Amino acid sequence: MGTMKPLFWSKVAAHNATGVWATALHQGDGSPVHGEVAMNAVVDHQELVKHFGKKEKEPVAAPQPKKTEMSKPDAYLCLLSHSRSQNVQIMLARWKMTFEEICTAILQVQPDFVTQDRVESLCKCCPSEEELKLVMEHNQGSTEAKLGYTERFFCALGAIPRLPDKVQALSLYVSFKDEIAHIVASDKVIRQATLELHHSKKLVRLLHLILHLGNALNHGTSRGDAGGFKMDTLLKLSALWSRDHKVTFLRYIVQVVDSKVPSLAQFYEELPSVRRACEMSGEMMQQHRIQLNALRQQVSAAAGEVLQCRELGSETFAATLGGFVEQSRQTLDDVEAMLAETDAAYTGMLEYYGESKESQNGGKLFDTIHEFCIQFKNEQEVLTSKGSTSTKTSQSKKTAMDVLRD
Repeated sequence: MGTMKPLFWSKVAAHNATGVWATALHQGDGSPVHGEVAMNAVVDHQELVKHFGKKEKEPVAAPQPKKTEMSKPDAYLCLLSHSRSQNVQIMLARWKMTFEEICTAILQVQPDFVTQDRVESLCKCCPSEEELKLVMEHNQGSTEAKLGYTERFFCALGAIPRLPDKVQALSLYVSFKDEIAHIVASDKVIRQATLELHHSKKLVRLLHLILHLGNALNHGTSRGDAGGFKMDTLLKLSALWSRDHKVTFLRYIVQVVDSKVPSLAQFYEELPSVRRACEMSGEMMQQHRIQLNALRQQVSAAAGEVLQCRELGSETFAATLGGFVEQSRQTLDDVEAMLAETDAAYTGMLEYYGESKESQNGGKLFDTIHEFCIQFKNEQEVLTSKGSTSTKTSQSKKTAMDVLRD
């Protein structure tokens, strides 16, 4: 079989063959399987040689005059899937750089090349270990076929030592600031909402009013004489209806506030950040810590790559990423301290309202307060609308009476 053209495939070793390949090598004894022809009967060596045998070298003939017809293009061997090869070629077409220029830009961390978009594209199109092994083995072998465009690009990238680690380090290099900025911005919203809740005097007075009204309702029962209530109670006020089923307890509270304590009517104006904090509750703070730990691991990996580059003589890459690693470590320490302060403030605010991070209510306190504000505003609008309608009706009746009198 040495006279055959080679088939370049991703080989599965015989001792690793499982699943669909488990019995493939044991059907060559000539016995049929399930009524089918045995595998060895399918293989026609003469036919294979006829179609895929290597051509014998022909004696050198005298030079012939050149034909004016266009010669056929050289055949290229594509080892990768069509879609994979096409995606890489689209990226390369946008960059308009030679393979050598791309490799140099990576090793020298050239600012005009190392951008967010290009590094993201490089991460997607970076050859895997299996792909590198496949193209490098073929490139070193002796064959007449030429590698395709994408395969040659992978060969060029394969000459860069520790390519995957360098690409990951560059990815961190271009995305670190944005990820930190997102964490910091979200943390500021949570901290501001926490401070607003902790220092809202109007909300506290309104809670006291609700407590007094609730104790009046529950007087003489086991629910009476309460010293406070859990915050989820605020969302249950609209479920209690009057005897005539015309007024909820929440609407009654709004009426009491508007008529007797109007200074509390716009208590929600002291809580402008709570709405945004609904999307960044206790779960978001936990996610921030997870993100920060992941970034710290990536920075450590980048530091390891910097050491390797110094040993291998990639001074430019090591110098650029080395300074970035030092700054990133300090930034992570600062952000971690900031998150700890916010977490302490958030925990204190929960305790202030009689909740805890472990309780279901504690993790959703921002949601509860925001929903209560919406319900309170809706009841105010309903009462305002009814008051306006009542006024117009009174005016119409008065006008009609005046006409009759005239």
